[in-house]
Amino acid sequence: ISVAAGTNYTAPSSKTITVSAEYWSWGADGGTVDAAWFAGLKNYLASHSGASIKTSSGGAILGTTKSVTLSSAVLGTTTHLIRVIGVDQDANNTVTFQTKNCLSQYTAFGSNAVWIGSTARSLCQNYYNAFPGKAAIKTIKKGTCPSTNSSRNGDVTYNDETVFLLSEREFGLDSYSPLSVANSSTSRAECTQGKNFAYSYYTSNATRIMYLGDTSTSSYGYPWERSRYYNDSGSVCRVTGNGSAGSINYNSSSRGLAPAFVIGN
Repeated sequence: ISVAAGTNYTAPSSKTITVSAEYWSWGADGGTVDAAWFAGLKNYLASHSGASIKTSSGGAILGTTKSVTLSSAVLGTTTHLIRVIGVDQDANNTVTFQTKNCLSQYTAFGSNAVWIGSTARSLCQNYYNAFPGKAAIKTIKKGTCPSTNSSRNGDVTYNDETVFLLSEREFGLDSYSPLSVANSSTSRAECTQGKNFAYSYYTSNATRIMYLGDTSTSSYGYPWERSRYYNDSGSVCRVTGNGSAGSINYNSSSRGLAPAFVIGN
């Protein structure tokens, strides 16, 4: 007999009762999760890393999804899917999630092409405030180039981020950001401070294709990145409809928002 934790039972003299209580499990792919699930994941990650982080069936978690519901809508989205895009990439004992598709409405990037102070960053903060598992989100120092540089050898500043947009490099692309892969050392990359990587999920254009909301299979999201276009002060990098690199004006064009965040200690 399996009984709930915290419940007292007296076994009959001729019987033995075995009590088992499972406080947290990864659960089914696409399953609904809440604040308690994220708190359980954070606790689990304190003693698990890398390949030891597994689904309930013992499989790898990279690419798996969960359904979450925001406490208030952000760009028309409340209930939506999030996907694992990285394991132990931002820090040891962490899992990085991103919305599976863009939120349900397009948005301009901001009043200029700079990530800090942009509409896109403010909307990411709104997402954080409404996220059910925000107490389990780890603050990460993320790099961004505040100015363009035609040589693709720009400067990087690092800022505390909870919910953020991926840089071009983190999407596995290298075409229009102010720093090429060749010029992005771990000390000056548009990634987590001290690192220079593409998230493991993004291995091809096909993996980068996003739609506008979870219900669409025809309206592409064209997700914004936090990277500026290297030789145009009026443009910001984005992903195209076929998953390749692109850029577009920060204000006159509206594109999708695909927030990401890191769970860990």
